[in-house]
Amino acid sequence: MWFRQAKFYQLSNKLDGPESLSDLLSDFAFEPCPPSFAITQGWIGPIYHEGGEPLVHHIPGYLLFCLQFEEKILPMTVVRQAVKEKIREIEINEDRKVRTKEKQQLNEEIRHSLLPKAFSKFSRVHAMIDVKQQLLIVNTTQEKKLESFLTLFHRSIKNIEAKNIAFKSIMPILTSWLMNNNHPNSLIIEKNAVLQDPNYQQRVVRCQQQDLSAKSIQTLLSEGCAVKQLTLSWQQQIAFALHDDLTLRSIKYQDELIEAAKEINAESDAQRFDANFLIMAESLHNLTRELLPYFAEIQPSTAKNPTEEVVA
Repeated sequence: MWFRQAKFYQLSNKLDGPESLSDLLSDFAFEPCPPSFAITQGWIGPIYHEGGEPLVHHIPGYLLFCLQFEEKILPMTVVRQAVKEKIREIEINEDRKVRTKEKQQLNEEIRHSLLPKAFSKFSRVHAMIDVKQQLLIVNTTQEKKLESFLTLFHRSIKNIEAKNIAFKSIMPILTSWLMNNNHPNSLIIEKNAVLQDPNYQQRVVRCQQQDLSAKSIQTLLSEGCAVKQLTLSWQQQIAFALHDDLTLRSIKYQDELIEAAKEINAESDAQRFDANFLIMAESLHNLTRELLPYFAEIQPSTAKNPTEEVVA
């Protein structure tokens, strides 16, 4: 389970432990979409995505859980054709024109009648809680899915709020890093970036596989363009695109980490999963502990948390 994207939230309170979290999530466990529903969502086991699997997987210091979506796929061409045929039938049998309001009503009725026959599309959003930092890391940056995730998270866990992290304006910091080469020593500026003119936001320059220290790029910066997105690598372990909304995208784990995971002598799929999860979780923990303070004030709990004592 390797996260490829990351959106960060600060948790307002400590968790009581994985069992407590699992119990809270169970009230909104995933159930198949009823025939007349277009979409449903709920918590599901984060490893095998099967019923009966624990809703929370834990290793010391980290909790993993998953939200599953089921969406009925109903092609608009099918709906339009069915509506067209129904309108034609009414006009012939009743010798009258079907007006706009009735067409809209027919459209809704036909969509509802076709839903039980529609195919289902499943998608999942995994999330990890870094207990030491009281940090929720969600493996998506899609606004609609993040909104759905947070809504159900807060309905499930009423005494803990996942707060948006208040951060500084990121573009000036990234611009300074690129112009003045004053970025942290643990970070390497890679070859991809997105520049934007703050005074004319439609003016966007996308740099791919380019030397970002080149004169042409530096000229754009000196003319007022700012860095909206910058690809970085950290400690030769993780490469990622840092966006101006403090999200990480296109996360890539370097060969050193992948090889370390492969070298672990796991005797079962479960042990292999735990090994991969631990390496990923520790890497993201160390990265965020160093990276986020440049842009935001993170307030991890200093109190001992019972979750940290759990042995996987």
